[in-house]
Amino acid sequence: MSAEKLVRDIGDVYSKLFNHQGPIQREVNFYVQEFETKRKDRETSRLNQASVNCAHIETLLPDVENLSKEHVQTVLDRTENALKKANTMLENKLPEEDVEKVEERRTRMEKEWKTFEEKTNSSRELAEQCHIERMEKLKEDIERLDEEIKGK
Repeated sequence: MSAEKLVRDIGDVYSKLFNHQGPIQREVNFYVQEFETKRKDRETSRLNQASVNCAHIETLLPDVENLSKEHVQTVLDRTENALKKANTMLENKLPEEDVEKVEERRTRMEKEWKTFEEKTNSSRELAEQCHIERMEKLKEDIERLDEEIKGK
């Protein structure tokens, strides 16, 4: 019997010293419970805040609707006014004298544009010619330098 008590006492001591599964399990459960409680509180407060925001938005909706109707009407009135002004301008065409002046100005501008194009083209051609001449001179200089290097 004493051997049995000894084995049992050793088993108890061993389980108390080396088997921490029970206390650890309790600590883990406590931590999970605390985490879920705090999370639930956070989610609840967020839902309450969202509910308050929705209620506030619902109170603002009628005002927004009235303002939008008012401003849409002013925009429509302004566009109709601008359309009427444009139509009256189209109906009151330019007199014949003004049309002739506009045509003269257009032909003058076309002539000026043609002279500008001709000047630009001649300048471009001159620049291209200078570039070609310089490139040929550069090739000649490079060939001469190559011959000098090979000769030495």
